[in-house]
Amino acid sequence: MDALKRSLEESQQTSHGLRTQLDSSQLLLANTEKRLEELSLRPSPEAVADAFKKSDTYKDLLIDNTVSIMKEFSYEVYQKFCGIHSLFPEFVEKNFGKEYVVELTDSEK
Repeated sequence: MDALKRSLEESQQTSHGLRTQLDSSQLLLANTEKRLEELSLRPSPEAVADAFKKSDTYKDLLIDNTVSIMKEFSYEVYQKFCGIHSLFPEFVEKNFGKEYVVELTDSEK
């Protein structure tokens, strides 16, 4: 009788263990499926880069870097390399004066 009870307890423990494993596997599968769905909805790196270039953050970083470079070199030197004078005329006029603002021609736009 004791052997039968032990066998029953072991079977119940094994059954409980198997149910726990099954639950864990189902949870892992659900998480994996969710992650795959998230990845498929994620935009391409190119799309992210394009959106970033159009954002104000990109412009702010570009302006911050521009100011740093212009502090190190003269504005005229920087102007020849990067053409920032035509990209951000308001910024240039405010910080350096109207004489540095250059309008883009139609072909340059």
